[in-house]
Amino acid sequence: MEQFADDQTILASSCSGIQPSKFTEDVKRRHQCVVCHPINPPYHAPLVEVVPSPWTDPGVIRRTRALLEEVGQVPVTVNKEIRGFALNRVQYALVAECWRLINDGVITVEDMDRVMWAGLGPRYAFIGPFEVMHLNAEGLGSYLERYGQLMQDTVDSAGPPPTFSGPEATKIVEELNHLIPLDKLEERRKRRDERMSAVAKLKREMDAEDAEKQ
Repeated sequence: MEQFADDQTILASSCSGIQPSKFTEDVKRRHQCVVCHPINPPYHAPLVEVVPSPWTDPGVIRRTRALLEEVGQVPVTVNKEIRGFALNRVQYALVAECWRLINDGVITVEDMDRVMWAGLGPRYAFIGPFEVMHLNAEGLGSYLERYGQLMQDTVDSAGPPPTFSGPEATKIVEELNHLIPLDKLEERRKRRDERMSAVAKLKREMDAEDAEKQ
């Protein structure tokens, strides 16, 4: 790509969770390289993680974010290289706790998914976890005074990370395959995308209303 780039070109890659320094170190224009990690499905989930290497020019980061915003995406900057970036680290931590609860016999796979789409999901569709806590008390400080110890005790009670393999994984795979047979995946993907498209449309309309009020 370098032979076709000039000094203003942003060399961006989507690379799952690979740290950008692992494949840009020997690039001559490495200061122009940055990871832009979208979320699946990207047409309906507008977040893009912008991940620089230690040698990425700060101006490239600023221009990348501006370009992403111009085309309707929602960029965030991951300031340090870290395995899995930000979203996947949060996602995997969530999956790990769900996994433990299922394998400990606390809840079924079906009901665990309900916890998300009927509980946490609707809240997190519009605000993040810190704003949730901020609004559920008289600010985050008040929330921590009331529930900080409960949070600490709950986190401390969690077991070791699961292995995502072996008999426990087989059990969860079998239960999910029963709920959503493999020959129905495309149908379920279409259902997912239709609903995410509707939510994305609603959010755009509400954002436009907010902009008019400002």
